[in-house]
Amino acid sequence: MQIKNSLIAFVLGLGLTLALVLALSTVEGSLLGGGRLPVARAASFTVTKKSDGNDGACDADCSLREAIVVANSNGEADIITLGLGRFGLTITGTGENAAATGDLDVTGPLTITGRGPGQTIIDASGVISDRVFDIRPGAGTVVISGVTIMNGNVTGLGGGIYNYNADLTLVNVEVRNNVVTGTSSHGRGGGIYIDQGSLSLDGVQIVSNTANTFGGGVYFNQGSGTLSGGQIISNTAGGPGGGVAVLKAAAAFTQTGDSMVAYNAASSGGGVYIYQGSATLLEGQIFSNTTRLYGGGVDVYQAGASFAMSGGQIISNTAGDRGGGVFIYLGSSAALSGGRIAGNTAPDGGGVYVSSSGAVFTQTGGVLTHNTADDGGGVYVATGSATLSGGQVTGNTATRGGGVYVRAGSATLNGGQITGNTATFGGGVYVSQSDATLGLSGSQILGNTADDDGGGLYIVSGGATLRGGQVISNTAASDGGGMYNNNGTLTLVNTTLSGNRATAGGGGGLWNNNGTSVLTYTTVASNTASTAGGGIHRAGGMVLLQDSIVAYNSADNCNTALTSNGHNLEDANTCGFSATGDWQNADPLLGPLTGSGGTLVHPLLDGSPAIDEGLCLPGVTTVDQRGVTRPQGDGCDIGAYEVALVAPTGVIVDGPTDGVVGESYTFEATPSPPTATPPFTYTWSPMPDGGQSTDVATYSWTTPGTKTITVTVENAAGGAIGTRDIVIADYKVYLPLVLKN
Repeated sequence: MQIKNSLIAFVLGLGLTLALVLALSTVEGSLLGGGRLPVARAASFTVTKKSDGNDGACDADCSLREAIVVANSNGEADIITLGLGRFGLTITGTGENAAATGDLDVTGPLTITGRGPGQTIIDASGVISDRVFDIRPGAGTVVISGVTIMNGNVTGLGGGIYNYNADLTLVNVEVRNNVVTGTSSHGRGGGIYIDQGSLSLDGVQIVSNTANTFGGGVYFNQGSGTLSGGQIISNTAGGPGGGVAVLKAAAAFTQTGDSMVAYNAASSGGGVYIYQGSATLLEGQIFSNTTRLYGGGVDVYQAGASFAMSGGQIISNTAGDRGGGVFIYLGSSAALSGGRIAGNTAPDGGGVYVSSSGAVFTQTGGVLTHNTADDGGGVYVATGSATLSGGQVTGNTATRGGGVYVRAGSATLNGGQITGNTATFGGGVYVSQSDATLGLSGSQILGNTADDDGGGLYIVSGGATLRGGQVISNTAASDGGGMYNNNGTLTLVNTTLSGNRATAGGGGGLWNNNGTSVLTYTTVASNTASTAGGGIHRAGGMVLLQDSIVAYNSADNCNTALTSNGHNLEDANTCGFSATGDWQNADPLLGPLTGSGGTLVHPLLDGSPAIDEGLCLPGVTTVDQRGVTRPQGDGCDIGAYEVALVAPTGVIVDGPTDGVVGESYTFEATPSPPTATPPFTYTWSPMPDGGQSTDVATYSWTTPGTKTITVTVENAAGGAIGTRDIVIADYKVYLPLVLKN
């Protein structure tokens, strides 16, 4: 009976308990807008002791480890607050993932806040033989601020922090003196290792961390990261990526704000190493990093890897072999649209080195300046390709190719400037081997200096084609102030060579040693040399010209007769021009060098004998150096400049409104605009009744301004003549002229 009564009491008690739970659940559900009873609430924990401990509770005696263990079990976005001092980790034991021993495993959303990196220190001290933090899958969003994370030491991945598939934000944090060791796929990410998820660094110092293989500071296996303030400095990698390593295609790193990746060291990619992923420099600096091999600042290594720079600076980095600023390998690419690559040093490619087939460098803006190398102070193209369509390569220094060195690949210059560079050979550009090619369209090789030959351009062998280019004011101490063609093929179309100097030799504009140079629609003017051939010096090989001007050069335009294909013009008779359409001893009436259509040209002045005297070559080009269509008049103009005829949009006519047959009348006609380019023809039409030839006046207008047309009216039949027209080109102005007997 007692058992039965007890059973009844138990059942009744259970019923009351379930009813109470249901009631509470209903109330809680109505408060929270749902029907579920929450298991736990977000909590705030204050760490009260600096020593390590784990009794499973965070109470009045709470260590950092205990706070994390409780927060992990809570499952909510908790907050842990740390005070001043050093919080050491001393409980040994690796391989477990619940923060019980070794590193601090974080399994749920969490915010950890300290008093500042100099005031609050989380220190593994090397005692636990583990990293400091392990952010586990499913942790979600983790924010750490105001602390120093230091002295992690692990054989594996991530010496300071390992983050797998969580969104980690560090604000005002130092990650310092952490070490990761191991071989093959280990030993990566001395400071931080990211595998999926994301990393946001704001005002963070990642300092003096070491990786045995990749990524002394930060390693991105996958996932993304942004450095928007702070520094990644003085980290070391035994392999690539002293500061940052970006590995797989899904990995991406962005640097912006007032940030710096500096003083890091590695085998390659001293600042940033990109294996297959991507990196972007928007602002900040990649500064004073060093490598034993490649890419002092940035190494873009594998097919599909990419680096984009639209701002900031890559400055003062050093590579032991190639690419002081940036090294580009295999099928990878780098693009410079803004910012500066400056003051970097390497044996080859002080600023940028492009290596191997498929590697691509593109410059659309920004500046490559004051970089130094033996070969290719600014850019070295070994194989692969470089395209410079904007910006400047300026002030760089090398033994060969102060601005650009092309060994066996291709360089295309279709905008921008190669200016103010210095080398022993090829102050601006140096083309080395037979399979090297240089294409220049609309760019300027300007103000470069060679201590020996080829102030603007030096061609050992290979080919160079300049279309619409300008080789201006370059200087060689010996031969070829503008260009030196040793044994290559040089093609110039719509190009201006002007103001170049060979201070102790010949070929102020061009020295042709043993190669072939072909000049078409090219102007060689105002160049100087200390010996014969101020314009062109042919020591050997062949120089062929067509539709070109050689004039105003010192020490004779040419040192010997060249090969003329016709329609060339010289203001003396030293080049041997005697083919069809050639002019000797004819002043081309060139205007001073001036900017027009985005290029530097010598315009043809009014009355120049070069106007309409060239042979049109539509298979070669249908435009001039500026892009003006050829021809404008009855024929194409000789040289790089085509005089553009501007038809008047109207005309102002003043004169009498009536007259008598047999008398003469004068009318003044002024084109609109008054600066419209001559000549124009003015014709009276139709003829007066009776068709007298003297009623038709034709006037060739050779210079702008107001001109007069005189017509004597005759009418054999007599009577009123009627209204006449003045016809100007295809534009008619109707003049009501009433004629009386």
